[in-house]
Amino acid sequence: MWAGNKIMLIASDLVSTVFQFEVRLDELITLGGPDSRVAGGAVELDQAIQSLFDGLYFPIPSELERFLVPADGREVRIEVRCDWIDFISARAWEPATAEADAA
Repeated sequence: MWAGNKIMLIASDLVSTVFQFEVRLDELITLGGPDSRVAGGAVELDQAIQSLFDGLYFPIPSELERFLVPADGREVRIEVRCDWIDFISARAWEPATAEADAA
């Protein structure tokens, strides 16, 4: 799902665990024509999430490709945040910050 300049991808094992992956962009996500004012929406991914080299890879919905995939020499700047939530143990994990990594 997306709104404004934020895209959130959510995956679950359908038992107790949820992984949330949030991407923030430098521009608003607007779909449609050049005069479009629609800045939000949601789609269910039609491809499975891939696991490779100890990481998760989310497919990019076609509606969002132009915002996430660099083309024509254009750069795409993004900020990424992720959370891992386990509802059975009532715990949530976040990645270590850059400051903690530098210490």
